[in-house]
Amino acid sequence: MRFSLSKHFIIALLIFSSCAFADRVKWSSYYNADVTGGILVDSNYIYLSAMDSLSKLQMQDGKTIWSIQLKGRLLKPVKAGSFIVAVSKEGTAYIVSSSTKSVVKTVNISGSVLNDPLAISNNLYLPTSNGIVALNVNSGKVMWTANGCVSQATPLLVGDRIFAVCDNGYVKFLSASSGQVVEETKYKSIFWKSSPALSKGKIFIGSFDGKVYAVSQQSSKSISWVRNTIDGSSVSSDIVIDGDDILICTAGGKLYSLGFDGKEKWHAEVDSEIAARPIITPNGIYAITDSGTFYGMDRNGNINWVYETGLPIKSDAYKKGSMIYFVSKNGTLAALSTSSCNIIFPSQNEDVSGIDVLEVEVDAYADTKINSVQVMGSSGRWIEAELKDGSYIARIPSSEIPLGESEILCRVASEDGFELEPYSSVAVIKKNTAKNMIVEAPSNVGYGSSFKIIIKDENGALLDHANIVFGTLNYRNVYGEVEITPPKKGTYNLEVRRAGYKPYKSTVTVGDDYTIFGVAIIITLLLLSVFYVFYKRWMEE
Repeated sequence: MRFSLSKHFIIALLIFSSCAFADRVKWSSYYNADVTGGILVDSNYIYLSAMDSLSKLQMQDGKTIWSIQLKGRLLKPVKAGSFIVAVSKEGTAYIVSSSTKSVVKTVNISGSVLNDPLAISNNLYLPTSNGIVALNVNSGKVMWTANGCVSQATPLLVGDRIFAVCDNGYVKFLSASSGQVVEETKYKSIFWKSSPALSKGKIFIGSFDGKVYAVSQQSSKSISWVRNTIDGSSVSSDIVIDGDDILICTAGGKLYSLGFDGKEKWHAEVDSEIAARPIITPNGIYAITDSGTFYGMDRNGNINWVYETGLPIKSDAYKKGSMIYFVSKNGTLAALSTSSCNIIFPSQNEDVSGIDVLEVEVDAYADTKINSVQVMGSSGRWIEAELKDGSYIARIPSSEIPLGESEILCRVASEDGFELEPYSSVAVIKKNTAKNMIVEAPSNVGYGSSFKIIIKDENGALLDHANIVFGTLNYRNVYGEVEITPPKKGTYNLEVRRAGYKPYKSTVTVGDDYTIFGVAIIITLLLLSVFYVFYKRWMEE
């Protein structure tokens, strides 16, 4: 994708247009300004490492279940077997039982740890200042250390080998069981924090000097191609591969895709560097920049929306269902939604007494196709809403709304899956008695003419969100008044309903319009009078 207008103008325009959406931040919680690590999303929980503490949090609201005080500057937690492992940059691995909130083992590792470990089953492979270190979580023992490869990138498992890129330009295959060097090749580039990715028999690595390599998974000496990044700056995040897309982020603020032949497929410009790994799904791409701007794109790199979070991202974000979770550099954990809904009616603290069925009006959005929108009274069940005139309408039986104070909730199901909690909601009140509305409507009208129905509250002010049924005609969401033209003669049942008010019922009879006959007779008499005057003058002459 290439912009014809300036990058900053288009980004500002997209930010402005995104204001039409509900607030994408469902919840956020501040934890520690000295965040050194990141988060792990597992099952229905989030594990957060913030400086020297490891916490287990509820996914639906970010509330802390437990927190353990540890030592050192913790990296992002990982799951190994049944344990959660937090590794400090100083070289200590804390093996924690998530269920009992206890440190099962503490393992000292020689050298400082330079990036997040690779977790495979019960083993961890850590890039350290002394080389790659393999740790068995069950035994709590270091299995081996491969010296001679100081690496700031998380290693990669390739079959029974570990693939590591080294700060000195070496690329090595190590035996996963022993750490012995199987093969090593000296490259001209220097490799830094960008971790490699594997797909279709090739390993893709990004360098600090602005190059992308495609290497055979069989041999590091076999290089399929080398490409310069599109702006010449370094590769800023881990390479992400999905299908035929190889996603590259640069320090210069470019996000682009390469095909497996190394040719550019598309590129997008963002407002700053993307250091956190972008999220790619079958339906879209999500990226958060170092300045805290959240981008939603389609699979061709077209930017659909831009949302300014104000939260510069610290480490990789995680997507589960319709939610994206990340921690910012200032220590704020945030949950962002890719789909949500707003309840337009009833409004907050609305009285919903006096009606058999409450028609709930919902405005919904999603980054992918909306499959359904559902609404629920707090004591009832999820009810499907229908799309009518741009809004979703759900009919909740009054029996599913308890007396007193309760809530109406809504949720969206898109191609991303069901929206996760917390759901959007409004508080409502249901009383034993309902108010009386004032309805001005005729009892008789002539066929061929129109008439107005006017609806007011008990104080005489025009009433909104009224539903009017006139025979087979249905007028929804009426504000104050509606004009009706009866389709034929007869007696029509009229019913006016509005939440919080007693329903109004009456009949309107549509008969012959004698006004038309009267006008016709008057016109005829006038014509006869004119004719008589002219006739009389003619006879006199």
